[in-house]
Amino acid sequence: MNEIVITQKAGALSCDIEGIRSQIEAYVKQYEGVVFTEETKADAKKTVAEIRKSRTAFEKVIKEAKEKYMIPWMELMAQLNEMFPLYDKAIAQINEQITAFEESRKEEKEARIKEIFGEMVFEDDILAFLPLSRVYNEKWLNATYTEKQIKDDIMTAKMNVKTSVQSIKAMQSDVEDKALEVFKETLNLPEALKVITDYEANKRVFKQKVETETRAEVVDSFIPVEGGESKGYTYTIFLTPDAKQKLEMFMDSIGIEYFERR
Repeated sequence: MNEIVITQKAGALSCDIEGIRSQIEAYVKQYEGVVFTEETKADAKKTVAEIRKSRTAFEKVIKEAKEKYMIPWMELMAQLNEMFPLYDKAIAQINEQITAFEESRKEEKEARIKEIFGEMVFEDDILAFLPLSRVYNEKWLNATYTEKQIKDDIMTAKMNVKTSVQSIKAMQSDVEDKALEVFKETLNLPEALKVITDYEANKRVFKQKVETETRAEVVDSFIPVEGGESKGYTYTIFLTPDAKQKLEMFMDSIGIEYFERR
């Protein structure tokens, strides 16, 4: 495309700058040194209004001259602006192709990401906690994000799950399943372990409280049976839902068999 040239000529402007300056200077000179008093304050305001009126008229002459001078340029600009859509149409057509190329690239990379994940995470016990959707990161689709970086991200997430699950199971807690469920939802090991530590702490406190409050009654009424065979006892205990849960946790922890009668 050849260089676009807009030919310009100096505008036909004429203005007697010095004459205008002399005229204005002569006009305002008449007000130099004029002194007004409180009694002539109204005249002072009227004089200021007259000077401002003269200034406004001067501004109007300049503005009208500028508008007339700009008419040829504005007419030309209106015609030139009609050319920009021609560029925009060409840009849009090419951008559509670029967008299609990019979408195709992302689809191919997304398919490759699924392959990589399937090659690295295939164990059912890990997949139960770490499906692709939990570790997937949109930045993986960036052209600059390499397969090695993706593999490193997946491996880090996998090892976190593996070691975390091992840590939870190593606690051998009665609430292991609940802790694993919390970890499955959050992938946050400290939060999952808190389920266990809170449970164990509550169990110890409850056990101590039950032992303290019932030791005398149980010892006085308990008659050992030769051979250690089990006997049934009936108690009526009034408990809140929270206390009931803690009592059942305690009985479970020391192997007491019980059933609830409503």
